[in-house]
Amino acid sequence: MQIKLGKAIRRITVVKAEPTGSAGATILYDGQGKKKKQTWYLRPIERLSRRLAKAQILAGEQYLDLHQEANTRKRDGWKKRYGKNVGKVKRKVWKFIKR
Repeated sequence: MQIKLGKAIRRITVVKAEPTGSAGATILYDGQGKKKKQTWYLRPIERLSRRLAKAQILAGEQYLDLHQEANTRKRDGWKKRYGKNVGKVKRKVWKFIKR
């Protein structure tokens, strides 16, 4: 459950007394802090850069799954299905980038 609090509240900490006499602290809410300042005309470039980096990670993971699957089905399956696997990954990544 998300707690929405005002900007003035930075942290909520509960302090509990232990039976041994020591105190233990638990943080319930830790605010986000300040937002990063950025030049307005660089924001779209930064967003695209981050999206491309995430797409590369997605592509690598997706291709590795397809590669392993093809390899377990047939001998040298990764080589035989390389083009199809890369095509599937390209379509998936392109959908990710365009959204």
